[in-house]
Amino acid sequence: MKRLTLLGLAALASGASSASINCGTPVFVSGAYVGYETKAEFPDPPKKVSFDAWALKKPEAFCGVSFTPKGDTLVIKADKLDYFGYMTTPGRLGGDVVVGSVIKRASGKEGIRVTVDLDRFYTTYKVQVYVPADLAATSAVAAKIDGGKLQPLYWPGVGGKTVEFPKTAKTVEVYLKTTQPANWQRMVLNISPSSPTLTLYRKATFPTK
Repeated sequence: MKRLTLLGLAALASGASSASINCGTPVFVSGAYVGYETKAEFPDPPKKVSFDAWALKKPEAFCGVSFTPKGDTLVIKADKLDYFGYMTTPGRLGGDVVVGSVIKRASGKEGIRVTVDLDRFYTTYKVQVYVPADLAATSAVAAKIDGGKLQPLYWPGVGGKTVEFPKTAKTVEVYLKTTQPANWQRMVLNISPSSPTLTLYRKATFPTK
């Protein structure tokens, strides 16, 4: 699927239909923002549209993906698992699912970023995390595979780790702990090919095991 560059995120979407959307353009960034381009209609050029999925008053669905906010939970469903990769890694082939967490920072840049590598050419999948330097001393990130034991991805004084897991796994669960406000503290990626979902939780208790 052909990808375009990351869209500017400034406007609020208002129920555009899939028929008017260029389905090669949707993106989902920072665990919150959705953007896409409409199809060009002569003589007008395509329009860039974006919205905060957490602020939706009702479910929004287009191009095989739906966004449903439920209080402090955001549920994203897709017809195919690859769709998550296409939306979160613009310009790539859909092998990674990247979910960032917006944290208020002086630089204005995105904060902690989790990458679930689902590259089909490797023998295992893996999950990794990027923690910027200014959040390194006050953040911790960990993962669970299929509800198993808690496995550290990052914690102060030790640095980052990679968690590998078998391709037979069904769920990847990631917990985020930081002293700064974040737009999610827990994410659950259901990697079932038949019913993939990405669920984000505003608040979550960081588990001990």
